[in-house]
Amino acid sequence: MNNPIKIILKKSVMKNKVSILLLLLFFAGSSLLYAAQYLEGNKVPSINNNDLLAYGKFSLENSEDVFFQLMQKYSIDEEVREPIYIHLYNPDLSQSSTLELSLPAPGAQLNFWAGGLKLVNSVEQDTLKQYLVYKYSTGDSAFVSQFTDETWSVFVGVLDENGDSVFTVLSNYHGFETFDVNGEAKLAVNRLWSKDTAYYEGGGWYTTYVYTGQVYDLSSGTLELQMPHGIMYEGITFDEGHRRILGRNNNIAAAYEDIYKDHDLVLYNLDGSFYKTAVDSLTDYRTGEFYYLSSVEKYCMKEKYGNTIYSLPDYEELASGGIFFDSRGLAKLVDYNDTTVSIYNEDRSLHKSLTFEQDNMHSVVWVNMHDIVSDDKIEIVRECPNGGLQIFTEDGDTIIDNWDLKLVEDYDFSGDKVVLRFPEESYGRLVTTNMNDFDYFSSYYKVGNLPIISQIGEVSATDNIELLGLGNEGFVVLDTLELIEGRGAFVVGEGEYTLRSQGNAQSETLHSLNTYFPGELLWENAAIVSFTTDEIDPLILSIQTVDLTVNAGVSGQISGTIRLLDDEAAMRSTALPAYELYLVASSDHSQVKSFTTSNEEGLYLFDHVPAGSYDVLMNVEGKAMTSVNTVVLSSDAAIIENVDYEITEEGIVAAMQNSVEKLQQKARNTYLIHQGNTLLISGMEGTIQVRLIDLSGRVLLNTQTNRAQVDVTGLQSGIYLLELRAGEQKQVLKFRKQ
Repeated sequence: MNNPIKIILKKSVMKNKVSILLLLLFFAGSSLLYAAQYLEGNKVPSINNNDLLAYGKFSLENSEDVFFQLMQKYSIDEEVREPIYIHLYNPDLSQSSTLELSLPAPGAQLNFWAGGLKLVNSVEQDTLKQYLVYKYSTGDSAFVSQFTDETWSVFVGVLDENGDSVFTVLSNYHGFETFDVNGEAKLAVNRLWSKDTAYYEGGGWYTTYVYTGQVYDLSSGTLELQMPHGIMYEGITFDEGHRRILGRNNNIAAAYEDIYKDHDLVLYNLDGSFYKTAVDSLTDYRTGEFYYLSSVEKYCMKEKYGNTIYSLPDYEELASGGIFFDSRGLAKLVDYNDTTVSIYNEDRSLHKSLTFEQDNMHSVVWVNMHDIVSDDKIEIVRECPNGGLQIFTEDGDTIIDNWDLKLVEDYDFSGDKVVLRFPEESYGRLVTTNMNDFDYFSSYYKVGNLPIISQIGEVSATDNIELLGLGNEGFVVLDTLELIEGRGAFVVGEGEYTLRSQGNAQSETLHSLNTYFPGELLWENAAIVSFTTDEIDPLILSIQTVDLTVNAGVSGQISGTIRLLDDEAAMRSTALPAYELYLVASSDHSQVKSFTTSNEEGLYLFDHVPAGSYDVLMNVEGKAMTSVNTVVLSSDAAIIENVDYEITEEGIVAAMQNSVEKLQQKARNTYLIHQGNTLLISGMEGTIQVRLIDLSGRVLLNTQTNRAQVDVTGLQSGIYLLELRAGEQKQVLKFRKQ
């Protein structure tokens, strides 16, 4: 059974590159083809390898993942210290920012390896802020002496999102860790505090370095936890249903002298307050990431430096390949080797097993689930050491089989693969390199079929369909699809989209209108489709139409002016764009009675309007209608003028004032005579201003004539409007070009 799409009424900025594929063949009654695959998106140059210090992924809480490149221009002169830059990229590999990382001491060395560089989010007073934490070493005596008596040491620095230094603390080669408390980021370090010496009976004197743990508030540099001398920060552990800060004795000399004879572990609450002490080193307390298995009501832990999953509190090994959660919040536990992937439910019952033939070339290197997707499929990656990438679903379906690609590994030597994700999206983007061309990092994104059915009533429509994303001022056309027998499909990445018909279907009596999904004339009412690339049922776009039949003897008119106010006017040139206006029944906006467009002066006219009550609707993308003009014609020959609209920063405002219904006074006996490709104008004399307009509102001709005739040789067959002005006379006539 296909999964339903999610339709929302809000709009968000599009982040996806879109590839469009026209399905070339559709048979009546056949189902739409389905394709799930990865396509290449944006690329990032690797620049000069001599300048590229490191690259990889930052996984952040509460925001998208970040790809980074750490750059320092190569110099053969050892005395010249080129600045260090870190380029940050969004998950689609569009660049977001660049920070200059200036080390504070001459001759300082950035120690970015093994977790010495990290981008961290912190929620402070409901505001998301970002910090760059980095580790470096220096032997500059003037700088080091401010912190310690040692002649050389390791430090941790913190920059804010503007690149300004927040604070610097003394550390060691263990580096640092960060964790959050209610969204606020904390920095944990172990600083070299002293050297302690003790005498071992029968063994002589023994001297050790003593490290002591400290926890700082990342945003201010405030010291929030100072551990006792010789108790170093070990990580975040789990005890009695809560996360705790774990400290461990690292002073061998002090332990020998029984300074910590009653305990060698100290546990603190996350706010830095003391919780308890414990004995038995790290057997009963391990550090890592903690998860709750709801179906069995137990906690588990993923080890700190790996993917092994342990049950709590007994630390029994549950799986060695990681833990992933599906859309229901239930975990899947994974084991894998070169030939087999086994996926288990929370109770350790087997969910699925996938076996590969041993080809002595490829081996399973990575397993991941894209969280919160409607199909909840775990994906398996196999690579060959010399290049070649294969990706399968847990059902054995092939997604990628490319011998030229290789997944990029993270910079911290963990062996993790770089997959980047926007927080509101289900599928991540794979970052790859080409084995034959290492000049680029490429983003591969998942795509699927977004099937479309277009209808006018119960009949298939032939309008072209536009795929729209939301820009700063309304929708952006991403691509256009030509339907076959009213059907087609976009091949598109995950994101939020809507659809719009181009309004190019026409018969003798009907003309289709630009219509937004599922059947709206105004952009503000368009439904937004959240597409995950999973298989869905076709979207049905019901196209609205207008009747072209002119009622004999009906000569009513409604006219007005479109005005731009304040800053809106300053942003436009003298000539205004052609705005779309619809005349609909006041009692039912689905009954479109007439359609027109305004001219470059903002003037518009509905002609041949019968008696009745109408609302005038206006579509300006990016501007909502805050009020609507309602007009009532009491006879088939009445005229109502000054049905005006104003476009302001807030939206489209009805500005009909002093509109008085009056009798029709059209040009006497004005009509057109067809002579081949020439229209003769009867009933007007002198200089005539002529505007030729198609039914989509495009002005095809704007000229003056003294001969009372218009050449229409270049026009295609169809119905057109001819707007005529001569002095005080004005007339809009319809004609058909055969």
